[in-house]
Amino acid sequence: MIPPDILVIRHGETQWNVAGRLQGRQDTPLTANGVRQALTVGLCLADQVAARTPTIFWVSPLGPAR
Repeated sequence: MIPPDILVIRHGETQWNVAGRLQGRQDTPLTANGVRQALTVGLCLADQVAARTPTIFWVSPLGPAR
């Protein structure tokens, strides 16, 4: 049996990251840079994710991860 590929992706930069604060479970918004980071990851992985079936996602309910 071949083990599944697992991709772990961290959220993009948040306002609290810039301020040096610990985020914990707080739902702080992404900065413009964080949005660019998230879009870049999405563009880089789009073809790889589309080629895998089935694909299952586990995502934090907090805004930066979504």
